[in-house]
Order: sequence, then structure tokens, then C-alpha cells
Amino acid sequence: MGRWKTKLVILMLFYSAGFVTAIYTLAPAPQNKSQYTAEEQKSLAFSAVKSDEFALRFNSKLHDIIDWSKQKAQHGAEIIRSQRQ
Repeated sequence: MGRWKTKLVILMLFYSAGFVTAIYTLAPAPQNKSQYTAEEQKSLAFSAVKSDEFALRFNSKLHDIIDWSKQKAQHGAEIIRSQRQ
């Protein structure tokens, strides 16, 4: 019985992470950058670089998870096939 609860929690975590990522990605950028001081502009540029690095790392890890899940699915399919014979 506890297995479906674990799956539900994991599903909700991934759903929430995706929702938060979408909101962060779609949030509007500041309209007038001239109102910021030089230090704030540097901070904004650094923030954008960090965001790009995060996106690349996240994409890489996501593909690793997808590959891992494909391997586990194939392994599970092999186990089911062997039990049927």
C-alpha cells in the first residue's frame, strides 16, 4: 500500500518542479535596465549566466534520468518475458 503513496509523492515533486520551472521561464524580464546601477546590471548579467548554466546542467541530468529509466524499463520487460516462459 505504501508503494502507491511513494509514487504519488514523487509524481507531485516532478510536477511541482516542472510548474516552477515554467513560471520562472515565462516570467517577464525588467523593461528598463537603465534604471539599475552598474553593480545591479552586473548582478543581472551574472544571474542570466547562472540561469543558462543551470538549464544546461538540468537538461543533461534529465537526459541521464531518461536513459536510466529506459534501461530499467527494458530490464523489467526482460524479467516479465522470462516469467511468462
